[in-house]
Amino acid sequence: MNPEIVSFKWGEIKIRERDGENFTNYTYKDCKLFPGGSIEWDWAKTGTHHKPGIQIADVDDLITEHKDAVILLTRGMDKVLEVTPALIKYLEKQKRLYKIGDTKEIVEEYNKLVLAGTPVVGLFHMTC
Repeated sequence: MNPEIVSFKWGEIKIRERDGENFTNYTYKDCKLFPGGSIEWDWAKTGTHHKPGIQIADVDDLITEHKDAVILLTRGMDKVLEVTPALIKYLEKQKRLYKIGDTKEIVEEYNKLVLAGTPVVGLFHMTC
């Protein structure tokens, strides 16, 4: 089960995860959501910058673990964050379903897919 996005605004996204009957709330600046959890998206771990953007290394572990999940990638509130052509080729080569858009659009898509019971891996950038 994917975490729920409770709210979002510039620089902040609030997540609620369910573990059986218990709920845990988290607040992130940028995050990765996946079936069963969420983590802070630390760009420094992979050397990610707005340009050239989201890389294979940013998603590889999650999409390898969650082979049936739809991949959602946010480019930020103002679409400043780019996505490397190598990542797009990688996702297409694996025949993965994915969508790239601004944060608002991808949050809406995420909520729609989660409500339908679809497993989702999402990277959420909450500023520019």
